[in-house]
Amino acid sequence: RRLDSFFSRSNPKKQTNLKVGDLISGGLSWTRPVRMAGVQFRRKFETRPDLIQQPLPEFRGTAAVPSTIDIYSGTVKIASTRVQPGPYQLTDIPTSTPNGNLRIVVEGESGATSEVDLPFGTSSSLLRKGIFDFSIEAGVVRRGYGTDADEYGDQPVAMASLRRGISDALTAEVHGEVTENVVNVGAGLSRSLGRFGVITGAVAGSKSGGKQGTLVVGEYAYSNGRVSIGVKSSRKFGDYLDVADVTADIAVGFDFSQS
Repeated sequence: RRLDSFFSRSNPKKQTNLKVGDLISGGLSWTRPVRMAGVQFRRKFETRPDLIQQPLPEFRGTAAVPSTIDIYSGTVKIASTRVQPGPYQLTDIPTSTPNGNLRIVVEGESGATSEVDLPFGTSSSLLRKGIFDFSIEAGVVRRGYGTDADEYGDQPVAMASLRRGISDALTAEVHGEVTENVVNVGAGLSRSLGRFGVITGAVAGSKSGGKQGTLVVGEYAYSNGRVSIGVKSSRKFGDYLDVADVTADIAVGFDFSQS
């Protein structure tokens, strides 16, 4: 039984990937990807694991004398650096948890020390300022994957998901889908609450013939490495439809049921 057949080529310099053949469409936390056959062009951050896409804590200060700065997460020292007199900035401070509190200890040459608490929060739903993420697909939907009913649809489908870091605390999202029977467009925002987690809100609308509908999604996520909390609510109003509704018998994702 054949599963996936495709050609894939990545460009580490541009962090992109081109796939031709069987694929899963890209998406956002409030959209439903589907299995397709066609062409996909997307951002592939995995080709450059040395580059950081998510925002990390930063700290600014001023030293009167040459000083040593130690950074602690709990009782564990995670970084240390030496600074000269004058303003300084520490960027991309490594963390072991997505949310929490760092302790910055500044020690001068005379041995005098000062401490500052630095609350922080990050998430995979956030992008650093200026970072752009995307996934664009065109082709036909694949139904009955891995079963005897495996087949390809005959309706052309195009989909696109875009994300951009407006600031280190705010990421904007846009998604669009179009096929013969439905047009679907939506937008969302993810906002960091610092050490208190991340909230995401999105609104999408669809039009299919004379039918129209709206989807509203709200989500909250928090994790400190030991405890994780996630709350999500989605509501459909009117005759809301997406490509998975009108083309796919078996879709990758989850059902937006009213509950």
